[in-house]
Amino acid sequence: MLVRVSPNKTVEGFVGGALCTLAFAFLAAWILSQMPLYYCPKPDFTDCGFVCRVVCEKPLIFVKQPVGIPPNLLRAIRDTFGADFQVEVVPMQLHALALAMFAAIIAPFGGFFASGLKRAFEVKDFADLIPGHGGVTDRMDCQLLMAVFTYVYTINFVQQHAPDVAKLMAMASELSMQEQQELLVEISLSLTRKGIDVAQLISNGFQS
Repeated sequence: MLVRVSPNKTVEGFVGGALCTLAFAFLAAWILSQMPLYYCPKPDFTDCGFVCRVVCEKPLIFVKQPVGIPPNLLRAIRDTFGADFQVEVVPMQLHALALAMFAAIIAPFGGFFASGLKRAFEVKDFADLIPGHGGVTDRMDCQLLMAVFTYVYTINFVQQHAPDVAKLMAMASELSMQEQQELLVEISLSLTRKGIDVAQLISNGFQS
C-alpha cells in the first residue's frame, strides 16, 4: 500500500536506511561527546575570536557509564567473556539511538503522507523552487515531523533544567544597571540571613 503511494520508496531502502541511521547516530554521539564545543554550555560569544574555546566539567550525560543488563543475560555473557566484562556507553548515545529510531521508522511516514496528499490533488510536487526536487516542503516533509519529536524528547528526557552560574550571569547581564543592583541587594540579604559574611566573601573573591 505505502509502496504504491510512493513508488520510488522500497522496503530494502527503508530497512537499510534504518540500520545505517542507527549505526551512524550511535557512533556520532560518541565522537561528539569527546568535543568540549559540543557539551559545554556557551551562554554568550563575547569572548570568541576566530574560534570559540570552551572549558567546563563534562556533564554526566556525556560520560561513559555501565549499562544495566538483566542478571541472567549478564551471567551468560560473563561466562563467555570473563567475570570482569561489562558494557559501558555514553548516555547520550542511548538518546541518539532513540532519536535515530524515530527518524528511521516513524519520520518517513511524513513523506508517505505528503506523497498521498500530492496524489490526491494530482500534482507531482508542492512547488518548483528546487529544479528536479520540487519545493521546500517536498524536501522537508520528514524533517518537520522529526523536528517536533526532537523538541518534545529533548525537553522531557535530555534537557537539564537546573541553572548554573554561567547561565545566571548571562541572564543577569541582560538586566538594567538598576535591576542588577536590586538583584545584588537581594542576594546579599539572602546570604546574610543564612549567616554568611558578605563583605568577607567579596574580599576573599577579590583576593583569589
